[in-house]
Amino acid sequence: MRLTPLVLGCALAVFGVVCGFYGASPQKSIVVFDKEVVQGQFIRQLAEIKATESQVEQSTRRFNEVLNKVLVDTAQQKKIIILRSSDVFAGGIDITDEVRMRLSQAMRNKS
Repeated sequence: MRLTPLVLGCALAVFGVVCGFYGASPQKSIVVFDKEVVQGQFIRQLAEIKATESQVEQSTRRFNEVLNKVLVDTAQQKKIIILRSSDVFAGGIDITDEVRMRLSQAMRNKS
């Protein structure tokens, strides 16, 4: 009879710890990003300035590096999971415009 309160207390403590960890874990939202739209805009801009082949290579390399950094930073700051919109059948919040603005700003900042 004396063990019943002890066992019940331990079970309740374990349950409380599990609930605490579950409640403390951050919930992430799933968002989508249309990479093709952003790449298309980048390619049009290169065509407008009639970039040379070496300029295209250099700009493309920088574009990909900066885009990756912007996506990683955005995901970490907002605690989100970013998926390509072409890979998502339905749902998710579209953050393409936000990423496009951040990318534009980051590309202007020479680093």
